[in-house]
Amino acid sequence: MKRNLAMFGAVALFCAMAVGSVVADSPPLRVCGDPDNLPFSNEKLEGFENKIAALVAAELQTTATYFWWPHQRGLVRNTFDAEKCDVVIGIPKGYDLVLWTKPYYRTAYVLAYRKDKGYHITSLDAPELKRLRIGLYSNTPPQEALARRGIIENVTTTYSLFFDLQGDAEERPAKLLRDLVAGVVDVATPWGPLAGYYAKKLNAPIELVPLESEPDVPLSFDISMGVKKGDQVLKAKLEQVIDRRQTDIRTILAEYGVPLMPAHQAAAGGGGAQTAAAASGSKKLNPFTGNPEAIAAGKTLFVQNNCQGCHGGGGGGGMGPSVIDDDWKFGSNDDIIFKLITGEIADATMPKVYGTLDKDEVWKMIAFIRSVYVGDPAKIDW
Repeated sequence: MKRNLAMFGAVALFCAMAVGSVVADSPPLRVCGDPDNLPFSNEKLEGFENKIAALVAAELQTTATYFWWPHQRGLVRNTFDAEKCDVVIGIPKGYDLVLWTKPYYRTAYVLAYRKDKGYHITSLDAPELKRLRIGLYSNTPPQEALARRGIIENVTTTYSLFFDLQGDAEERPAKLLRDLVAGVVDVATPWGPLAGYYAKKLNAPIELVPLESEPDVPLSFDISMGVKKGDQVLKAKLEQVIDRRQTDIRTILAEYGVPLMPAHQAAAGGGGAQTAAAASGSKKLNPFTGNPEAIAAGKTLFVQNNCQGCHGGGGGGGMGPSVIDDDWKFGSNDDIIFKLITGEIADATMPKVYGTLDKDEVWKMIAFIRSVYVGDPAKIDW
């Protein structure tokens, strides 16, 4: 027995040494990190980009090391060009100073307001914005978008994101959200990841409405990883990790409150989907996504309108198709599903009874459908 245990121990030690050798022999993933930029990254590795970098490194059977440099002007010159590091974990797709990967999430500037105020503001065109007190970060796209609408007088407070040696690093992005919670401003237009992170930290009942880009005013962005131009090998490896670990990446983003938007891509389903997407113009987004009360109301509506008669009690299909998997004839984004339910797609066969639902009821029903999704996470486009 002792001999067997000794042999087992020797084998276990050999295996551990072999695994350690694989990791040790692999060059580290050298990350270009910002040392003080939560919720993205910091030197204590507390940001979501730090967590994603660790996940990527583990998938590549190596470890992540950091070269710290603030993500501002001169980033590429002082990192990639100086051969200090190999990857930036978060850059906008299209940032032409680097070679970017396929996007791994999409987010946006948001309209933020307290849920208990009773507002239902879904866009910058909402008439309420002409009378409510608005706070925003100075020199950001929402400021331009509001100015084009003539909404200037009631922008009561602007906030700076610039580094201040005398200031509190965390207080810079947090102050706008603190003032929103305190009632200093009624509505804010922060960058979504900042808003989601600080809303969670403040445990504040804040509604976040992502904003789609407008002509000449970018408000939403696909976020990629960036590598040095010409490094196609590392780009390919990172994209394989993005594909394999998309669910884990989205879990990390959700933990930090990052508001996610549908990826910009053609909807699945062939010609019908393309026709529907083209007809939709600017895609509608569900204002109730992830809202527990709305999901519960949507489930009730699903039953009350006898959706289970075609799609099954749990949405898994019956006389009609499943609404919880990733196989959609016309496409799966929120805009297309909304049009299917409201009878706006000519080739659809949805019963006309759904024309009796108001807009919010349709969105709540869609929020319920999303909550029971069991398909491939990589195919999520809402």
